Amino acid sequence: MLSEYGGNSHQKEILDNQIFYACSLQFNLAENDVFKKTISMLRPGYTPTRKSLAGGLLDKTFNEVTTITASALEGKDVTLVQDGWSDIHNSPVIAHCVHSRERFYFLNSVDTGSYKKTATYCTSLAIEASKEATDKFGCKVVAVVADNEQKTQSMRSKLKLLDSSLSVYDCASHLLNLLGKDITPSQIISHIIEINKYFRNHHNPGALLSAQKRSL
Repeated sequence: MLSEYGGNSHQKEILDNQIFYACSLQFNLAENDVFKKTISMLRPGYTPTRKSLAGGLLDKTFNEVTTITASALEGKDVTLVQDGWSDIHNSPVIAHCVHSRERFYFLNSVDTGSYKKTATYCTSLAIEASKEATDKFGCKVVAVVADNEQKTQSMRSKLKLLDSSLSVYDCASHLLNLLGKDITPSQIISHIIEINKYFRNHHNPGALLSAQKRSL
């Protein structure tokens, strides 16, 4: 995405700001003396502030990236990918991306709060995400991919009933993971877990293993 920008001052400003957003850097880094000195050496006269990074510059960068994404996706058929997890605060999140054969584009993430991740709720989020992709980027969702939990299997059935032309798929990597669990004897799995825990919990053997991996 960064390579899409050219060389004028406005575009350079966007690039400078994207370092923070793309690398998830804390905005207060902009007020660090070493950072200010570094930016001053690279580009005298421009040092972003924490307030500007969290305000107007963030909005400007968001609009720029949205415009570039819309240009890349307009008129294309895409696959909607839905996945859920819990963040570091154990808050449940469901996120959506679209894939256009060339690459993935982040669409949205939803803090589900007190809502239970039922098949009906996940279906409604997928429908909303599909509409958002069309409205924001001008693309058409022709397929949906989700993992293989029971509720997402039900979700795929519900989506297929709503639109028979829609292709719905299981997540291949999740299927392989489940297959591995099914065909691997539990005794072997227990030994593998025991070995992993040993190297994780013992400093010297763990360091020797890491050094050995680097030498391969």
